[in-house]
Amino acid sequence: MKRLLAGLLALTMLLALCACGSKTTTAGETPPVETPETQTETPNASPVASTVECTLVLPNDDGILGVEEKTVTVENNAQSVMDALIENGAAPEGTRVNSAEVDGKTLKLDLSKEFGDAVRGTGTAGETMYLASLVDTFLVFYDCDQLVLTVAGQTLETGHQVYDQPIEMYLFD
Repeated sequence: MKRLLAGLLALTMLLALCACGSKTTTAGETPPVETPETQTETPNASPVASTVECTLVLPNDDGILGVEEKTVTVENNAQSVMDALIENGAAPEGTRVNSAEVDGKTLKLDLSKEFGDAVRGTGTAGETMYLASLVDTFLVFYDCDQLVLTVAGQTLETGHQVYDQPIEMYLFD
């Protein structure tokens, strides 16, 4: 009897260890992006059950163009990442992720008009910091090399820049 209980305990522990490394979703959910195949995350769908660590790229506090990193725990979806940026002052209030699609190593991200309105309402430095935080955070989160950004399905145009080409990581010293 003791051998049977010990065997069952060992089997239970083995199954628990195997389950720790896997990510689960419930019916109807989009699994987290883990392959280079094209997958789309649909806003307002049931959230992925798991949480993950996310490295936010945030403007630094010293008033100089630069960034600092902060690791937070978020739900495994684009809106949770955006919400974390908003909570940390690195994205405009009310910004929603309309869609996030990975195609190879390119992330296609469409945001609500609130993002475009806020970026257009800042100066060059503010625009750079919003974009650097957004681009770098999302590229790291989705393990992509470039981001194609649209706002309400349209190319983002500000008084300083037209974002009609893929954007790569911003590099700060």
